[in-house]
Amino acid sequence: MKFGLNIGPCSRCARNPDEQLRRNYGNGMSLPALVLLPPSEGKAPGGERDVHRDRFAGLLAVPRDGVRDALRHCLETMTPEQLSRLFGVRGELFERAQKSMSAIVAGRAEVMPAWRRYTGVVWDHLDPSTLKSSARSRILVPSGLYGITKATDEIADYRLTMHVALPGIGNLGRFWAEPVSEVLSGLRGHPTIISLLPKEHARAVVPGSVASFLQVEFLAVDGKGAAGHAAKAVKGRFARHLIEHGLDDMLGFRFDGWKISRSENGFNLVAPR
Repeated sequence: MKFGLNIGPCSRCARNPDEQLRRNYGNGMSLPALVLLPPSEGKAPGGERDVHRDRFAGLLAVPRDGVRDALRHCLETMTPEQLSRLFGVRGELFERAQKSMSAIVAGRAEVMPAWRRYTGVVWDHLDPSTLKSSARSRILVPSGLYGITKATDEIADYRLTMHVALPGIGNLGRFWAEPVSEVLSGLRGHPTIISLLPKEHARAVVPGSVASFLQVEFLAVDGKGAAGHAAKAVKGRFARHLIEHGLDDMLGFRFDGWKISRSENGFNLVAPR
């Protein structure tokens, strides 16, 4: 599947965070930044049917249909043990996943806004229910099922990570890279996109495809390696800080002793000792 991806023109922006700020603030007009945030494994159940608020539904219709077709094949041909490995859950969670994924491929899934669907530490510390709808709409979430959605888009209860390989599609991280990158590079006004994604979800964005892109790394106390689970709370708080205060106050972020500094590709947040 080819999407004819056009690589963004500002290659020096990927190397210089200050260039990003100048591009967005040099003319005195502040373009609100967009924040890439990972989905959560845990999800709230329930929702409504026949709701169709989905910003990228048209742009991503073809690859999304491909993923659903591959899932339909899995549900029809795989044993329960194989499906359990595919969805990454067992017991009651597997039963829930099997039911919800069957509803998705049948076109009868219940949906709710992504900001309500996603649960867990990151999203709890983001506290999206207390943000304005316009602020929530600046949060973008890549996923194995949808490719990418806004936090205000309606999504189903699903279990499908970017690590998964589906028949006829292969690894979902690689599969989504071009269509997701094309969506991001084509956003009106070319806003700065700030990625808080771990490696699993970062694969869904082709390096250099977005003209104004900053990567935020969450590092261990020695400044090396990923901070892992310890970074989840600060990631949620930092996402909220970005949404509320914008690019010009990134270095003003404070939370539980984490320290922020510039890096070659964006910013680093280093865990406290």
